[in-house]
Amino acid sequence: MKEMPQKQSQTTAAWCFFHYHFKATSNPMLQLANILHIKGFKITIIHTEFNSPNRSNYPQFTFISISDGLPKSKDEITCFLNNGNFMNKSCIDPFTGCLAKLLEEEPVACLISINTLT
Repeated sequence: MKEMPQKQSQTTAAWCFFHYHFKATSNPMLQLANILHIKGFKITIIHTEFNSPNRSNYPQFTFISISDGLPKSKDEITCFLNNGNFMNKSCIDPFTGCLAKLLEEEPVACLISINTLT
């Protein structure tokens, strides 16, 4: 009797996405993450506290929140959001710390970010 080839097991490679605070970039990124998850990849979303994605819409993903350095008052946030340079600088340390911790736990095959961290 001819042996049937066994199905390959689901890939365990992890893909990490960094979601910035702008909603315009989040939908395409989350759609790509969903496609990759369907293909068998583990997905981790690192996001800032401001405008964080709705976790309940994506229970299959792991979400990690990092500090964005923004004030908690909505009135003060507008002036900070108009200064993208502030956001870039304020997210560097929390992002690199989060990514370092994540890499200690498991290998990450790819990091996708639409953000500019200078």
